[in-house]
Amino acid sequence: MLLGTTQLWVLLIGSLVPLVTYIVNHFAPWITEPIKATVLAVVAAAAAALYTAVETSVFGFNSQTLELVLTAIVAAFGAHLLVWSPSGISAKLGGGSNAPKAQTPARGSSV
Repeated sequence: MLLGTTQLWVLLIGSLVPLVTYIVNHFAPWITEPIKATVLAVVAAAAAALYTAVETSVFGFNSQTLELVLTAIVAAFGAHLLVWSPSGISAKLGGGSNAPKAQTPARGSSV
């Protein structure tokens, strides 16, 4: 098998993490996108580390934990870019709420 069972679960957990972190978009729309990306990475890493500690009963940081944490971070960003953002779920949960608003031309002006 290419991926172990633990790694598959971490992929699933990582792909669901963006849904939780979109709450940041809703309650703190003034936060910049790089900070939101950092929050996404930290939450994905924490979720993977917690799952790894529970699943393997190892509470230390070793190469397996690092591999699973990186897997979750890649899965989180991948799911955001390939699933949640194109489907519109990201926007419904507050994603892009701090994006600059499009300027509408003044009435009677030609643009």
